[in-house]
This record gives sequence, structure tokens and C-alpha cells, in this order.
Amino acid sequence: MNKQQPERHYSQTIETVLQQYQADPDSGLSVEAAAERLAEHGPNRLESTRQKLVLTIFFEQFKSSMVLILLVAAIISAVIGVMEDEGLVETFVILAILVVNAIIGTVQELKAQSSLEALNKMSSPHSKVLRGGQVEEVVSTDLVPGDIVVLDTGDIIP
Repeated sequence: MNKQQPERHYSQTIETVLQQYQADPDSGLSVEAAAERLAEHGPNRLESTRQKLVLTIFFEQFKSSMVLILLVAAIISAVIGVMEDEGLVETFVILAILVVNAIIGTVQELKAQSSLEALNKMSSPHSKVLRGGQVEEVVSTDLVPGDIVVLDTGDIIP
């Protein structure tokens, strides 16, 4: 199995995929093979990231090069405005745009975090697989490459 590039199993025959994963269509993986693959590949779950504080997310919005350029422009505008007694209107407009941009970016990142959490909660906690010739119910995080998943009507695909 190539870990660098994702496999495109949908374009291969069933026999090719079964052979690639050394899985028997009648008995599935052996319990030992499943345990080895779980140790090799790790649990079947989305990477959970530690929740960031809202203020941390907000200040991270100011790290992009375009935002830094606009901050420099605001500083230059403020210096020129003070030196020539023209006021700070342009400076405040630029800063307002930056703050609005940071708020929008923060909201988007918070929505992305909550979507990832919802996906994790939505996944089926248990799955039925064919292992050693028997249909077993396993925790979905214990699914491994090569498992033959048994689906019934109404089951959530793991």
C-alpha cells in the first residue's frame, strides 16, 4: 500500500482490492491480522485538535503577509496624518477593515472546528465486520485497512 498517495479503490476490481489487502471475501481478516494492522495504522478516527481560545484564533488572523502590509500602511498613514495635520481617517478605515477581516476569519475557523466535532460525533460508534469467518461487532475506531464491513439496512457507514 502506498502511503504517499491515496489509493483509488473505486476504480479497481473487487478481486484486486481484496488481493492488495490480503483479505478473504468469505472469512475476512484473521483476528491476528486485524490486531497487527491496528498497531501499524493506528485507530480509525479523525485527528482531533486541541481547542484554541477565541482570542488566540483572532490574533492568528493577523499573521498573513497581506494583513501585515495593511498594518504597515496604517502606521505610515498615521505618521503622515499627524505630521501634516490631515487627521487619522485613513488609518482608522484601514484598522477597521483589518478588525472586520479578523472577526470574519475567527468566525469561519470556529465554524470549521464545530463541524469537525459534529463529524466525530456523527460517526457510528460500532461496526459489524467479517473477521475469522464470523461477523463481529467492533468499535469503529478499531476498523483497519482490509476489514470487510457488513452493512444492514439503516446502518451508518463507518
